[in-house]
Amino acid sequence: MKRALTQMALILSSATAITATSATAMAAPAAAQAPAGEWRRIGLPFLWPNAALADVSAVSPSDVWVGGMQGAFCIPQIASWGCYAKSDGNPVVRRWTGSGWQEYALPGWSGNGPITGVGTAASDDVWVSSQGYVEQARYLAHFDGTAFTKVEPPVPDTSFKVFAGAAGTWISTSGTAPLYRRASGGWQPVQGTGIASVTDVRARTATDAWAVGRGTNDRAAVAHWDGQSWQPVDYPNDTHTLHRVLPVSATDVWVSVGGADYVTHWNGSTWSQVDLPSGVTSVDLVVDGSGTVWAGGQEWVTVDGYSKRRPVLLSYAGGIWQRTPVSMPWGADEMAVAELSTVPGTGALWLVANSSTGPVVLTKD
Repeated sequence: MKRALTQMALILSSATAITATSATAMAAPAAAQAPAGEWRRIGLPFLWPNAALADVSAVSPSDVWVGGMQGAFCIPQIASWGCYAKSDGNPVVRRWTGSGWQEYALPGWSGNGPITGVGTAASDDVWVSSQGYVEQARYLAHFDGTAFTKVEPPVPDTSFKVFAGAAGTWISTSGTAPLYRRASGGWQPVQGTGIASVTDVRARTATDAWAVGRGTNDRAAVAHWDGQSWQPVDYPNDTHTLHRVLPVSATDVWVSVGGADYVTHWNGSTWSQVDLPSGVTSVDLVVDGSGTVWAGGQEWVTVDGYSKRRPVLLSYAGGIWQRTPVSMPWGADEMAVAELSTVPGTGALWLVANSSTGPVVLTKD
């Protein structure tokens, strides 16, 4: 047991050393070729075992960021639940340059845990965050085009997630104010959303951003930013927490509902429910260059008497969800799509998924 712990400690210390180095370029395995318009796999550089990717965000075809973790482990206790020894792993931040992956140091990182959020507004305006659940590290940093700098969050000792885009940089917290805006090098608390817990903020333009989450009345809640202030948007009475929001236009907004087998759609005046295929819940949402809405997530299937996760990738056209098959890596018996991202100005899509054999990155022109 002591030898096993020593080997794990060596792996984790090596992983920590990697995150402390300066920017390093890493060649990626050759990407699987696919006809134009079809999904293809992008090879990842070496990651320590038990790796996973939590988020993806794109600036351009040659500037795509992913965040997650590597090197997590749990040595189970004998004849009882829990871990004799465990680690929540070390952070992963990688930047796709069009031909390979670039790694950057995360100054001031301390402890173990994943990068849970990546937000990109421009090539010199990238944010990463670690929400800091339970014993995991809490961390927030900004990339200026050259290197990351650690930034203090608005409320210490609370979990948070950063969002960046056309309407600026926002951070949701579990503190007194649920949402803050980055301004003049600091954080300004936001009022008027009617949301007690913000789960997602996405902007179409500087004057058209949407936020979703759970309201002060313990019901689903939505708010809209017009460039000057946030205003609540009436939403059907729903006890679910809203998961993701996708503004396509002023009269075309989609919302993913956590734990529900449907999404909702705003046409500029009313909300309607759009059912997902049976067994699919809590999807992420993006739109491609043709205006087609895509949804990614997971579903549970029974294999030899056991419940297994399978990846789900859907496109919505003509009032119908169409399934796109997603191949699992060799040897994997489970996989789920984690997040999707649109490449601004191109309509190209990226997604990150996690399988029982490791993370997967896919893209589509």
